[in-house]
Amino acid sequence: MKTLKQLSAVEFSISKNRGKLLENLVFLEYLKAGKALFYFKGNHECDFIVKDGNTMSPFQVSWDILEGSTKERELRGLNEACDYLGTKTGTIICFDHEDTFTYPNNDLK
Repeated sequence: MKTLKQLSAVEFSISKNRGKLLENLVFLEYLKAGKALFYFKGNHECDFIVKDGNTMSPFQVSWDILEGSTKERELRGLNEACDYLGTKTGTIICFDHEDTFTYPNNDLK
């Protein structure tokens, strides 16, 4: 787990990468709320580990979780971060999709 040190800037008006735009918006909202932010990279990646008091919560950000191999990639990264942190819940923030997954031992929303 590493501290996030920089924001990858994306031109909002011309970018076709909606996932990066959404990720930047989520980052800015957490930053504005004064949260300590980290990311996780083991065998897979997790976009954000948010520290709120003594609680560490893993979050993935994806424009469309149902697109191609995105769902499996996001779930693997979130699941690995949950295991690393010793938590049973993780969250995937999507633009317009809501669901709950059990993967393999954690509840991912």
